[in-house]
Order: sequence, then C-alpha cells, then structure tokens
Amino acid sequence: MTQSFDRRWVLQFAGAASLAAAGLPAALAATANSAAPFADPTLAEVMTALGISQATSPAVTLDVPAIADDGAVVPVSIVSAIPGTAELLIFVDVNPQPLALRFTVPGGTEPYLATRIRMAASGTVLAAARTSDGTLHVVAQRVQVAVGGCG
Repeated sequence: MTQSFDRRWVLQFAGAASLAAAGLPAALAATANSAAPFADPTLAEVMTALGISQATSPAVTLDVPAIADDGAVVPVSIVSAIPGTAELLIFVDVNPQPLALRFTVPGGTEPYLATRIRMAASGTVLAAARTSDGTLHVVAQRVQVAVGGCG
C-alpha cells in the first residue's frame, strides 16, 4: 500500500513539525497550569479563588440582552470607567465552567470588551473589572435563554 502525498497532507505535516520544533506543546502545558480558575467546578469556588465578593459597582457597565434567542451566541460587552483597569472577567453561574472569559487589558487602552459567550441555560452573567491594585468591581445581570448552548 502506497501513501499518496497530496498538498493538504504535506501542509498538515509541515505545520505540525514546525509547531513541535518551536516547543509549542511545552508552552501550552506551562500556560495550562496558570489557568486554574477555568477548572473550578462552581461559581462560588471561582469567585473565592479570584478574591471576588458579590458587591456591585456602578463604574462597570455590562451590556447583555435580557432574553437571548440562542444560548450558543449571547452577545456581551463590558466597559469599565475605573482608571487603571488591568483585567476584565465574565462569569456565567449556570455553565459547567463558570469563568467564561479572562481578558488582560493592555496598558494605555480603553477597558472595553465585546464578545459572544455560551450559556447552558437561563442564568446570571457577572462581569468583573480588576484594577492594577487588585481591587475587583462586579456587576451582574440575569439573562433568559430560549435555547441552551452548552451541549
């Protein structure tokens, strides 16, 4: 049996070989351990691990629809009016992994983020802004999901 080498096979092999040579698997393994909050099974454990209390802040604005047609693509945007915002985080209390997003805000940029998330069912979306001194500001909003998106 002879192997047929078509263009797709050659490109896949070359890509895999170059990633392996660059040490990407080792780099991915190193960063996987630093993402421990993504592995926590409950919202309470994630909030505790990150040091977040349930106090709300008017300086953080969360824009999410009150009713989402499809839980697989729920639009979310966060704006922080707090100077020195270093991180933006999104949590969904009903998802198997509550921490949906953790974004580091580059210095000198506006702390604004717009994305789409998945929601397993109707629940609460929490947004948090972490300042450079470690203070966390949280805001939450309830979202009714018509069709679940996590499986």
